Amino acid sequence: MENDWRCLRRQFPSSRVAVLWNPAESGNVRNFKETEDAAQSLGLKLLSLGLPTPNDLDNALQSSIRNRAGAIIIIRSPAYTTIGEKIVDFAGKNRLATMFPEKETVEAGGLNVLCAKHRR
Repeated sequence: MENDWRCLRRQFPSSRVAVLWNPAESGNVRNFKETEDAAQSLGLKLLSLGLPTPNDLDNALQSSIRNRAGAIIIIRSPAYTTIGEKIVDFAGKNRLATMFPEKETVEAGGLNVLCAKHRR
């Protein structure tokens, strides 16, 4: 994961990054902690956008703008299967870098994919 963060840091040097994650999933909690550790080692500030369901997505995304995030990282969650395109549209309109956990969202217009096995 730290290599993904280094890549993001090179492409978009903003020091503030929003992370969309699901605090209701134990795997997401672990991944968020790893994300915090990687970001801290690179001197990045994280904005936690804990989102247990997609219902508050608009508020979470607006929070990223209010808090001047330069990028949004999305941690994979089954609860998020239908919101990828909405995040892509929001990020494009607000000039935010994005990193998604699945290549399908990247193919729909997201910037980058986190999972190393999908890199080209």
